[in-house]
Amino acid sequence: MLDINKTHFKTIRVDNTDVFYREAGHPASPVLLLLHGFPTSSHMYRNLIPLLSDKFRVIAPDLPGFGSTIAAPRGEYTYTFDSLYKTIENLNSSTPAPRPLTSALCRRCVRQTGVLGTK
Repeated sequence: MLDINKTHFKTIRVDNTDVFYREAGHPASPVLLLLHGFPTSSHMYRNLIPLLSDKFRVIAPDLPGFGSTIAAPRGEYTYTFDSLYKTIENLNSSTPAPRPLTSALCRRCVRQTGVLGTK
């Protein structure tokens, strides 16, 4: 039996970085991506993830340079918003199952903040 409220801790190789993420929820559910701010990590969502996992497949990664994500050696990863965005997009395409909500959410958040100069 699948325990959708149980949070699983995973790591996946993305852009020369070992990205740690927390995941819970049914694999067929819509994906909800929880991105942390500075200077935190996915740990900040530890109590929220189980509450959302009955309706969503929740994914909460640690961004490069934070939490349990092992970043590429110095000089091999550029710590810019553009690079972080690309890493999250590549995480999106690297984890199993289609992620239309994840991609749309990530792009919308970046556009709304104007990080890449596109509002």
